[in-house]
Amino acid sequence: MKTKWFVIVALAMALAVVRFASAAEEHEHKEGEAKIPATISGIWAEVKEHEEQLGKIIADKKLDKVHETAFEIRDLVNALPDKSMDLPTDNLAKVKSNAKYVVDIAKRLDESGDAGDQVATEANFKKLQGLLETIEAQYPDNLAKERHQKSDDNASTGEVDDSTMLSPVWRKIVKTKKELNEVVESGNLKTVHEFAFEIRDLSKELLKRTTDKDLSEEQMNNVKATVEKIAEVAAALDEYGDAGDQANTVKELKRFNSLIDFIEMQYSESGKQEVYYCPMHPTYTSDRPGTCPTCNMNLVKKEITP
Repeated sequence: MKTKWFVIVALAMALAVVRFASAAEEHEHKEGEAKIPATISGIWAEVKEHEEQLGKIIADKKLDKVHETAFEIRDLVNALPDKSMDLPTDNLAKVKSNAKYVVDIAKRLDESGDAGDQVATEANFKKLQGLLETIEAQYPDNLAKERHQKSDDNASTGEVDDSTMLSPVWRKIVKTKKELNEVVESGNLKTVHEFAFEIRDLSKELLKRTTDKDLSEEQMNNVKATVEKIAEVAAALDEYGDAGDQANTVKELKRFNSLIDFIEMQYSESGKQEVYYCPMHPTYTSDRPGTCPTCNMNLVKKEITP
């Protein structure tokens, strides 16, 4: 009889443990999985965009959503050290140490968000912002210039109004396009797919964020059709890049650039913005006639077709 009761008690305890584990598993968050861009500037652009999103989530008091964005920022920041080996030793050390602190702050944001503690969540967010500022300061020649300096390159990006959600995406497209062209020029074709697919995904995101307030019906249809073509050319760039086929990669890259330029025209105020480029350095473009700052050659007007 004692043996029977012992078995019953043991089974009851085992069932309780299973139920507890199941409940814990249900409570456990499905962490956001941030797609890591191929470049430092790409990563940092994502970090800043997620930081803005997290601030809005907290301001709107949607604390149950805090953990997703916080964990995505954590993952993006912790991808920086491996791509920052060119930094001075001291700077790299600060990036690594602060990246570890970001892990801790993301966990605290998760906990305070789950607890519905608005005050603690706001305090943790301020700490996160401080860490991000410290990390950003370690890249004075990269990020600071890219984000704050209005150079000739930035003047010719044709980016949309900063008050919309389109501008951050378009800035990333322009930067990644420049990096893609540089990769092809260098002959490092094995990495072509990374940049081509990133532009493909960004163009889809741009279209997703576009409303009828941003474009006319005709322009919207043009963008939709061009985004589809960009996906096709990105696949071709992947194929030729992996095969080490320089000639066909260059050929498809020209198509790719033309498609991106055509999308840019749809978002420009008049839809007729002119683009000039250097025949010797095609990655340099301007919205007005002039000379190339690298070789002093006269810029040529680009004929843009979808």
